[in-house]
Amino acid sequence: MRQALLFDFDGTILETETPDYQSWQECFSACGCELPKALWATYIGTASGTFDPYALLEQQWGQPVDRAVLRIRRRQRFHELVGLEPLRPGVLSLLEAATQRGIRLAVASRSTRDWVEENLAGRNLRHYFEYVYTANDVAVVKPDPALYLAALAALGVTADQAIALEDSRNGLIAAKRAGLKCVVAPNAMTSHMTFA
Repeated sequence: MRQALLFDFDGTILETETPDYQSWQECFSACGCELPKALWATYIGTASGTFDPYALLEQQWGQPVDRAVLRIRRRQRFHELVGLEPLRPGVLSLLEAATQRGIRLAVASRSTRDWVEENLAGRNLRHYFEYVYTANDVAVVKPDPALYLAALAALGVTADQAIALEDSRNGLIAAKRAGLKCVVAPNAMTSHMTFA
């Protein structure tokens, strides 16, 4: 019997992947440039800093951008868009059903702790999760299994006693590398990915 569910956050609990891409695409469009969705999607579910959209924008535009100003404007727009997003379908009912059945819950997210905690609290979800593991807690993030291994250890369960819930290929790879069964619920940004 499964004793725990380990949730990814971005794109799984809350659809943040599309707002993230949209906010960047708007920046590119304002300069007459384009951020290819296929390129963006290859970096979903992995470490920040593996892709530099500022450098790509400067390359396409042919001149430097004021990164500090763009960062502030882009983040404001991203937060606006995320604020309009409902929880992913079925998330709340799954959390409630798991809690009623005594199934333990944790988050394993490649995002920063402040981002995940802020959004869980803001959506009144934090109380469902015993543990929240983020990029702040491990040396490497997905597709490395460190986040899932940390969550399993904290819960005191083995991989065969838990299931991971993900939205991206990199997340699936991390879960499988940790020895977990994984349920993938793709979103608009990850639905084209191969999950075989």
